[in-house]
Amino acid sequence: MYRILKQIGLTSKEAEAYEALLRLGEVPVSEIVRETGDHSQIIYRAIDGLVALGLVAVSYQQHRKFVKAEDPTTLERLEEKRLEELRLVVPELLSIQRQAHNTSIIRTSKGNEAIRAMRLDSLERLKAGDCYYAIGATGDRYLEAMGQYYYEQTERRRIKKKIQRKMLSYDNQRDRWEYAKPYKELAETRYLPESYTIPATTNIHADVVTIIIWDDIPVVVTIESKAIAESYLHYFHMLWQIAKL
Repeated sequence: MYRILKQIGLTSKEAEAYEALLRLGEVPVSEIVRETGDHSQIIYRAIDGLVALGLVAVSYQQHRKFVKAEDPTTLERLEEKRLEELRLVVPELLSIQRQAHNTSIIRTSKGNEAIRAMRLDSLERLKAGDCYYAIGATGDRYLEAMGQYYYEQTERRRIKKKIQRKMLSYDNQRDRWEYAKPYKELAETRYLPESYTIPATTNIHADVVTIIIWDDIPVVVTIESKAIAESYLHYFHMLWQIAKL
């Protein structure tokens, strides 16, 4: 427990004092000094820090300062607040990172987990009204990689966030998208002739292009580049015009 308390932001002395208070209940500060064996000034500083975090309550009885640990669920609320603050700053950090890179960022990964991670990334990056694009969508291979549970979860999140989905598949895949019918909201699929078929799917979301190569173990190539994403999006719209419903 001591290690966990330090990991969520308490100093070593704050963690030590808080753990002691959980055991002792409401006691004078002098009791914590005796329990820990630390100098009184160190304990008073630790108590002040815990009070500031809302983890310790202070009362005065007969001119003596008493302290007690607040409900440990306060730790959960503190961590949730820290996480929410982190979520608010992450877009700015990502923007700084992208501005610092004049060249494309390219990554490769393998396996079904990589495909699931790619879909989750699209949900994080896209906002309401944005669109997720796919060229060469293969119904059977994609569902096999995602799994029914993860597919349904990502589609529900997409619809909840009001993200559109436009996919280009192939005529020979028409009957393999049956499982997608319950999630047709904000979604449209068109079909290309079989002669256009290639063993890969290209996905475009925000400034990211991901190419899934359907080998025995799928390979995912991720390219972060606004220029490349715009180029692939232009290609998508060209194909969209000749594809059929």
